[in-house]
Amino acid sequence: MTIELDRTTVQPAITLPSDLWVRTHRPESGTAVVEVGGDLDAAGAPRLAELLEARANSTLRRLVIDLTEVGFLSAAGLSALEHGYLRACQHQILCTVRVSAGSPILRTIGFFPLRFREAIEVC
Repeated sequence: MTIELDRTTVQPAITLPSDLWVRTHRPESGTAVVEVGGDLDAAGAPRLAELLEARANSTLRRLVIDLTEVGFLSAAGLSALEHGYLRACQHQILCTVRVSAGSPILRTIGFFPLRFREAIEVC
């Protein structure tokens, strides 16, 4: 089911295993925002990887991966994010990873030499 609101397409959140949910919307032409919430662990990481792969193979110009509602981020989740980010970059899609300033996942991300660290937007 798709809902049209002021020329913005919003898809209802998809609830995945382990309390993970993902919602995608397109605030403007050529831009997609993938909102992720809950626990991004080994159970939900494959679904997120699949979604990011599909977005990277689309005609987007900009992709925002919003992690502001993620409470836990596992190594599998980091891997899915890194892979999605790199695929978007390969297709010349400007990719931003949005994280809350006080979020514990910001610290987790800091422990690893990940390429998507250069794309982090702290809000």
